[in-house]
This record gives sequence, structure tokens and C-alpha cells, in this order.
Amino acid sequence: MSYKKDEENKIESYEKDCEEDNGLRTVDDYDEKLRQMEDHIKELKKIKKRQKKLQELEQEKQEILNKMSKRLKRKHK
Repeated sequence: MSYKKDEENKIESYEKDCEEDNGLRTVDDYDEKLRQMEDHIKELKKIKKRQKKLQELEQEKQEILNKMSKRLKRKHK
């Protein structure tokens, strides 16, 4: 009888763990979750890359404007 209770407890524990894992119960569920996370990470990397490029362009723009401003100031002296 004790063996049966242990098995029932293991099953209940497994079911509880599955529920805590956002309802993931099969390998396919985990594979799909994994694919979604990989896709999300790819998107975040793209965003990070674009933000970096945008920041570099903004910095380059500012440097050009500063140089132009200095030239104009020298011309008017």
C-alpha cells in the first residue's frame, strides 16, 4: 500500500511541476517554447545591432555638425 501512495505522490508531483512549467507537457511543447525563445533572442539581437548602428550614425552626424560650426566661426573672424 505504501508503494502505491509513493507512486501517486510522484505522479502528483510531476503533474504539479508540469503546471508550474507553463503547462508544458510534451517534448513538442518544449521544442515549440525553445523555438519561440530562439526567435525572440534573434529579434532582440537585431534590435541591439540597429540601436548600435543608429547611435554610431547620430555620433557621426554630431561630429560633422561640430566641424561645420567650427569652420563657419573661423570664416567670420
